[in-house]
Amino acid sequence: MWSQAVALWRGRPLVELSDWPPARELAAALAEQQRTLCEDLAEAELACERHHVVVPRLLRMVDEEPLRERGWALLMLALHRCGRQAEALRAFQRVRLVLDEVGLQPGPELVDLERAVSARDGSLAVAPRESVGVSMFGVSASLGARRDNLPFELSRFVGRASEVAKIDRLIGTSRLVTLVGVGGGGKTRLALQVGANAMSRYPQGVWLLELAPISDGSRVVTELAVALSLDANGCDGVEEIGKLLCDSLAERSALLIFDNCEHLVDAIAGLVKLLLTKCSRVSVLATSREVLGVPGEVVYQVPALSLPSLDDTDMESVATSDSVALFCERARQAVPDFCLTQTNALAVARICHKLEGIPLALELAAARIRVLSAEQIVDHLEDSFGVLAGGPRTEALRHQTMQAALDWSYELLSPADQRSLGRLAVFPHRFDIDAAIAVIRSDRVPATDVEPDDGFDSVARLVAKSLLVVDNDSELPRYRLLQPIRRYAIDKLVAFGETETIRRRHRDFFLGQTERWASDTDNLLGLLADLPNYRVALEWSWAAGDVEAALQLLVTQALGWFWAGYPDTQEWIERVLAVAEPTDSRARVRALSRLALILNGSDQSDVDREQHLMLQAATMATRLGDPAVMAVTSWSWGELNVAHDELEAGRRQLEDAERQYARLRHVTGVAWCEHSLGWAAMASRDIDRARRCFERAVELARDPDAGAFLIEHSLAALSPILAASGECERGLRLADEALARARSHPVRAVLIMALVCVVETSILAGAQEQAADVLRELLVVLQDRASLRWVADTFDLTAVVIASTDPGRAVELVSCAAALRASAGSQAGGIRIIRAEVDVTRERLLAALGSQRFESHRSRGTTAVPAALLADAIAFLGTAQPVKGSVGA
Repeated sequence: MWSQAVALWRGRPLVELSDWPPARELAAALAEQQRTLCEDLAEAELACERHHVVVPRLLRMVDEEPLRERGWALLMLALHRCGRQAEALRAFQRVRLVLDEVGLQPGPELVDLERAVSARDGSLAVAPRESVGVSMFGVSASLGARRDNLPFELSRFVGRASEVAKIDRLIGTSRLVTLVGVGGGGKTRLALQVGANAMSRYPQGVWLLELAPISDGSRVVTELAVALSLDANGCDGVEEIGKLLCDSLAERSALLIFDNCEHLVDAIAGLVKLLLTKCSRVSVLATSREVLGVPGEVVYQVPALSLPSLDDTDMESVATSDSVALFCERARQAVPDFCLTQTNALAVARICHKLEGIPLALELAAARIRVLSAEQIVDHLEDSFGVLAGGPRTEALRHQTMQAALDWSYELLSPADQRSLGRLAVFPHRFDIDAAIAVIRSDRVPATDVEPDDGFDSVARLVAKSLLVVDNDSELPRYRLLQPIRRYAIDKLVAFGETETIRRRHRDFFLGQTERWASDTDNLLGLLADLPNYRVALEWSWAAGDVEAALQLLVTQALGWFWAGYPDTQEWIERVLAVAEPTDSRARVRALSRLALILNGSDQSDVDREQHLMLQAATMATRLGDPAVMAVTSWSWGELNVAHDELEAGRRQLEDAERQYARLRHVTGVAWCEHSLGWAAMASRDIDRARRCFERAVELARDPDAGAFLIEHSLAALSPILAASGECERGLRLADEALARARSHPVRAVLIMALVCVVETSILAGAQEQAADVLRELLVVLQDRASLRWVADTFDLTAVVIASTDPGRAVELVSCAAALRASAGSQAGGIRIIRAEVDVTRERLLAALGSQRFESHRSRGTTAVPAALLADAIAFLGTAQPVKGSVGA
């Protein structure tokens, strides 16, 4: 009755009348009744030995009503009876702190209970029962008065609060919910937790059938009857037992949990369909590595545990993820004094990422804390199955090692799918369906294989069996193997003796992709999405001595490497160029021009070498006579000359490149030329021409066929000019659009560029507060970026923003920016339209501080460590609000 009464509560009563005092009083009284009823129900369940079931609800109750001492007392008692004495005592410490905050002390009942728990007082245990109960299905000497056969958990359930809530809602609206996921993914534990939480909604209980030990599908019906304590001795055959089940459950409200269905899918599907069609009040929660395929089935893909950020490895930030919480909880079982510290936080975060948040893998790794440090576990995870072993000997074999867990799934595959899984291990990360098919499919099938597969069906079956993950973040689905599964699959690929064959097939697919692209920017987003695959293909070609293929792959990747922030692009290009035959080829031309631009964009530019490289590239492009190669070479040399302040020569080359791109009808090429011509005009202080060029670039960039990142760059170039010209509203609108678009791409360099654009435009538009807000984010992002050009530009912007509140710090920032540009041989900051504002700010700072103080701060800034100034500026902007106005105003 209490359970039914609690189930009738639908949230806050009389919400629509909350403004009427009598209604508020009645609502408060009803809410108090509901709280008291929940506590009465919890007390009753404790009396019925259901302490393992009631703990999650009591935890929620004390979180919602932390000042109600009765809830805390019930929670302490439930935890104590679950054998969790330490947690019961910690609950008392929590309530004492909560009460202390409002000037109260725990009552005598709580104090006495805390003493009894500390002393392990035997009176807190449930009084033994002598009676033999009658189950809902008949006489049962084993179940007593229990309405479930769920096992008592020996370790604490960690995390997954949102998953539990979602599944709980699903079983409330759907009669068949199947939890699917990778082996070791925590499906069983999640189902048991959901079942325990849902107990009050099923008067005839929650019942578990463990299927892993059953190998014969015909035994499933009999085993379910045994689990429900039904006497099936008089039944003749499976059909009669099935009828007995249906008759017994026909009017019963119960939840049946079928655990580990994957090896008996056909038998389970038949039984579940029979029960659901004959028993209207029965619901089923199944766990499987493959869906059951029963009509009305709702499939819930069990996700991995949430992972910590590797960018922010502060101990408190790392501790918020479920994967870290589980690792630490299980590590404390192995070594009770283990705790997360600032010293080991990064290592623990890396463990969680390497194991992709798979609960079984995390638990096995945590057990190694007995003999290894967290840092050593990270190192040993390269041989992941060596360290992921040694689970509790009382567990099923498939839960004692990760190898055994995956063996269980692998042995359920057909020979063709086993071979396909091994072949897919060649992909280091995500891949699309075309790449998968190219790697899986072969013209000749070995004699040991079954009928040839076109690849698509294998991918579909591996997804269905939870061995292949589908990522739907992009427009088209992409796939990947979780890293522990990939490590397992690599071993299978080696065992098949196909490693070199499949790696070549993988390389040939991605090499073929590059040969179809007319220019570097044609498929930049696709390149970035597959950058790890191109990288692996390059490294294999280089190791195999195929230098021409390596050169082709390298020049295609170079632009993607730049955007992704790879530090070794220059080293790779120089290495391959030094070995490759100096014959005329498109790849060699692009490598030479790309190397020149990379050198110019680096922190140590070499003008003579850059010009020599471009001369080589242009000469070779002319001999080849390929219009596309000549166009990109002219554009590259024009870019380089503008950067070297050779503006007239740069302008001519850019205009020549634009004409060539126009003849090729290459919209993206024309737009990039207009963008570059705009910067050439800015360098000449021809603001009107720069605006026309950037306007044209924006217009072309909005073409559906325009290349990636063109629109962001064009908007970012145009918006500050608009703000400086008095069109502040439009300038800010376009700057915001550039930033919004940049956030949609996983490329830090583009985000930095857009953030700089917003800050610059905001300053010029007089939106000082917006400039300061965005500047905080920009400074934080720059901490992970080595490009001194962006650091220098940002220091100038920061100086303008804080000049009136901290003139000394502002002088140090502009001085450091100038020193950075001088050391890199760059004057990039000189062609920004805000340069004039920076110069004016410097003059005002000199007037405000006086020459002696100004020179002191200037000297300090010139010799400062940029990283230290960055951190200092972040701290300052986090505590101070820049004031509108100018220095000395």
